[in-house]
Formats: sequence, C-alpha cells, structure tokens
Amino acid sequence: IISTEKYVLFVFTSTNYLEVPPVYGTSYSQALVLIAVQFIYRCFSISRRKFLIYFKGRWLFFWYALVGVFGINWGLCIFFIAQENPQVDEILKPLMASSFGLNMSDVFYVAASYEVEDELKNKVLNWPVIFMIINFASIMGLSFAIIVLCFCFIHYKMQRVTHSKVYEAVQQQLFRALMSQMIIPLVLIYLPIIIVMILPIFHLENDACMSLTSILISIYPVLDPFAVIMIISVYRQGFLNMFTNHPKTNQISNLEMST
Repeated sequence: IISTEKYVLFVFTSTNYLEVPPVYGTSYSQALVLIAVQFIYRCFSISRRKFLIYFKGRWLFFWYALVGVFGINWGLCIFFIAQENPQVDEILKPLMASSFGLNMSDVFYVAASYEVEDELKNKVLNWPVIFMIINFASIMGLSFAIIVLCFCFIHYKMQRVTHSKVYEAVQQQLFRALMSQMIIPLVLIYLPIIIVMILPIFHLENDACMSLTSILISIYPVLDPFAVIMIISVYRQGFLNMFTNHPKTNQISNLEMST
C-alpha cells in the first residue's frame, strides 16, 4: 500500500517476499520507461521506418539495458535512502495499529521522510530524500514528455496523409487506441504518484486504508489493454464473440481490410 502520513511518503506490506517494496519501485520505474520506448517504436513505425532497424538484433539489448538501468536506479535509491528508521516508526505506529491492527514488527516498509530531527530536535529537510524525489520526478517527467512528443508527431503525420475511406477509418481507430494508451497511464500511474509525492510537502495526510494510489496502479495492467480491445473494431468483435453464439464471418474480412 502506498500512502502518506504527515511529512512521510511510505510503501508498506505485511508480507515481505524478495524485499517487496524496493522491487515494487523498480518494476514501477521500468513500466514508465517501457511505455516511453513503446511510443518511440510506434513513432518510427509510422513516420521513420528506416529507424526501425534500431529495434532489431543487437540494438534490442540497448533498449532492455535502458529499461534495466532506470529500474535499478529507482530501486537502489529506495534501498539505500528510504530505509526504516525509529523516527518514521513513531509516525507510522499509531496509523498501523488503528487502521490495520498491525504492530510495527509485523510491517515491512520503505519511507521517504521529507524532514528529520537534528541534534537539537528541530525539523530540517532530509536532503538525500529530497534529491531522491527529484530523481524520481525527473524520470517520470522525461518518460511522459517522450510519450507526448511522439503522440503529437504521430498525429501530425497522420493528418497529412490521404488514404481511402476504409484505411482512414482503421487509422482513426488506431489513433484513438494510441490516445487511450497515453491518457490511461497518465491517470492511473503518473498522476497518483505525483500527488503522493506532493502531499508530504504540505503535511497533508492520505487515508492508508483506502489508498487510491495503490488501487489505480493495480488497475492499469488490466484497463490499458482492455481499452484497446474495445476501441479496435476487429478486437472488439472477437472479444464479444467469445460471449455469444453469433458466427464470426465478418471478423476475417475486417482484419483483411485493416491490414
């Protein structure tokens, strides 16, 4: 569960297999980069097909390595900076007891505490955490900037090519599917994390029991492909035919036209 309490952003679980919180952050970062890489590939496939060679053969290693590097960067930041500590324990202890009936000994968490107490018990900025949050925000910003730029470039190219009505209808469906794959990640995995990064700055609390951030991120892997299935007519018809006894005679012809 991802939530905030006072000036602390934390991720916790009551079952810690394979160091779940750091691995969770690593996979989240990799998902952001993979979405951006996917849009770069689509951009090349529509307007710069000669560049598709950079997605074949040994060049694939570069893209996999890029995804891995960003994931490792995120995971190591969490592992070394966002560790459990007594100050955060005291902040989370009442929340865990009242909301989940858990003792701190039963909880595994990582936490970004934006403030710490100095020797005089004064609150000061926790600079390692601040730099970590800036690092995370930069990765998210770069990833989404690439998505938006590729989307705009694809739209620009599609508007300047004339096709038959059948092909144009197919292209419109593909464009709407592309738009959904830009909007859905923005709503489900970018904005929720940005919001919880901002909340501790103003000491705003989030209800950990109903962590909307955790829910939205969990929905993304299901909703993203389902939206494409519903937008592309061939996929939609095939999906609906799974639940009916109607013949599938139109499916092949539609697929041929779209091809």
